[in-house]
Amino acid sequence: MEVRYDVYLEDENENEDDFDAPMKRLEFIFSHITEEEKEILEKYNFKYEYTEDNKIKLKEENAIYYTVEIDEEDKGIYLKKTKIYYNYFKYDFCSKESEDTRNLVISKEGVRVEIIFDKKWR
Repeated sequence: MEVRYDVYLEDENENEDDFDAPMKRLEFIFSHITEEEKEILEKYNFKYEYTEDNKIKLKEENAIYYTVEIDEEDKGIYLKKTKIYYNYFKYDFCSKESEDTRNLVISKEGVRVEIIFDKKWR
C-alpha cells in the first residue's frame, strides 16, 4: 500500500493557533478491495476512487489521529478499537472518546494504518 500525507498544512483561511484542527490530506493507494470493505467505507463516508491503473485511492481529511506502520500483513479494512485507539484517548487530554468515535484499520499489502475519526464529522 502506498501512503501519502501532508500534516498541518497552512491554509490562508485557517487560524495558525488552532491545534485541534484535523490532520489533512491522507491518501492510501492499494490494489484490491472487497464488497464488505466497500460497505464499511461507504457507511462512514470515506471517499475512494479508482485510479487509471485500476487501483483504489482512499482519501481522508477528517482524521482525529492516525498511525502508519509496516505489519507485513493483509488483513483488510475493518473497524476495531485497538491498543493504539485506547492509548490515544488515555494520553491525549484534549480529545475525549465518545459513542461517535471509531477506529478504522486498513491492513493492505504489508502496511497497517489506523484512523481514529468521529462519525458525526463525516
